Amino acid sequence: MAVIQMETLKNLRDLGGLPAGKAAVRHGLLYRSEELKRSSAADLERLQSCCGIKAIIDFRCAAERREAPDPPVAGAKSYWFPILREETLGITRREKADSFADFMNLLHDPSFSAADYMAGLYRTIAEDSQALEQYRLFLELLAENPGPALWHCSAGKDRAGVGTALVLSALKVERSAIMADYLLTNYCTAAIIRSAAEQALPDEPALQETFCTVMQVQESYLEAFFGAMDAAGGPEAYLQEKIGVSGATIARLQTLYLEERP
Repeated sequence: MAVIQMETLKNLRDLGGLPAGKAAVRHGLLYRSEELKRSSAADLERLQSCCGIKAIIDFRCAAERREAPDPPVAGAKSYWFPILREETLGITRREKADSFADFMNLLHDPSFSAADYMAGLYRTIAEDSQALEQYRLFLELLAENPGPALWHCSAGKDRAGVGTALVLSALKVERSAIMADYLLTNYCTAAIIRSAAEQALPDEPALQETFCTVMQVQESYLEAFFGAMDAAGGPEAYLQEKIGVSGATIARLQTLYLEERP
């Protein structure tokens, strides 16, 4: 995997090179990112000239798309797979003023556990009927329309993180490598999130840490999703029986996106 150096897209990376037994993910085909609204013109041009993106998959809800619509990327077709209903997003969606006020109030609640809240969100994603259906459509799209493809949510960490875990699980990528890619979000976004926390809570360093706990990622969050996957019988059983992805689709994904390791 490799972080792509961009002016404004800080959480963009190519999943190529991740190990899957004797194989590895092909480079230059599978990309994950944050939303594209704030992308510079140069970054949008690079998505085409350097990455050759053909498909852009948006996991956000309708309200998020209205508030921060993706700009067009030359040569790329857009797809919309809303993973969660707007009301399910809760405090992780902070764009609107009232949502931000609710977020601040929750941070000040002494009984609030940010880590527990986020792990709970991942368990919800693992069982939610809308999420399962949209992820099935996402995986089938990748199987039917070979990349380069880029998928994103808002910050590129939760819905995009689970989507990435599903793709990589279908490719039989080692779980430790899936986790390493997931945690790389913190490296990509640390400065941005820390600055936002300091601006929102300038005199409350303890709550700044809580803010960062919500707005970044922790191993326990994705482990909560993996726990649901394992309870269903493991990655293959979860993909086929819970999400509804066929064995043929999984095999097609492996053919398209894996290559022999050197």
